[in-house]
Amino acid sequence: MPVRTHEPTENRIMAEPAKYTELPSEDENGLPISRYYTNKRYYFFGTDVLRKDIEKLTFSSSDKAPEEAVQGFDLSEKQNKSVMAWYTDKDKNGLYEMTIGQDKGVVANSNSAYLCCDVGQVDGIENLYTTGVKDMSYMFFQYRADAPFEKAVLDLGDNFDTSAVENMDGMFWYTSHMFSAITLRLGKAFQFDNVKSSVLAFQLGESSNNKILVSKLEQKNFIIAPEHNCVVDEAGFEKYIIVE
Repeated sequence: MPVRTHEPTENRIMAEPAKYTELPSEDENGLPISRYYTNKRYYFFGTDVLRKDIEKLTFSSSDKAPEEAVQGFDLSEKQNKSVMAWYTDKDKNGLYEMTIGQDKGVVANSNSAYLCCDVGQVDGIENLYTTGVKDMSYMFFQYRADAPFEKAVLDLGDNFDTSAVENMDGMFWYTSHMFSAITLRLGKAFQFDNVKSSVLAFQLGESSNNKILVSKLEQKNFIIAPEHNCVVDEAGFEKYIIVE
């Protein structure tokens, strides 16, 4: 049964257009620059704010921006201001605290690709309602890519509903690298019932200390995941998947 997470509403967040800029491929001497992840850097919903400059992305159950907000955006699909975003720089470090807010919680678009990609941290995930979402490809791609020496935890909680999702390609791709391990907890509502493709979905990165916490109910789906090109085979299951 799908998880009931929000009262019915026609208002929801728009799809992320995933506009990006290319990082230089060569240095000033014409020598190639080696990168451990893609050379693309993404903008936040088509604005001039680069996602790499967002140190924290928070989902809120209120659409009211605080007085100290620097700038606000209408992120509603209908452009009726039912879903708003705003950012602050409380610690004056040039990195932003971005908030996406909707009354009673943010209703995700059926296309939620790239929604949380390339940001430093995600908070308030319990205020993001994902029932009915079909596309979660690259949703957390490059999460915490710029915090190489910190251990990270990404806990989706127990209401992150994926019962309708068909595409998980690259969903958690490169959420860590060799200097930064991540513990990913998927929660009780995370399932694979309708998934048709999940290429590189759980290829978290280069660290040997990455962990994925899965429910006992869904553990079997990680073992058979190669049917969806998920690259988590039996050896990978034994290596870093923990059953709750």
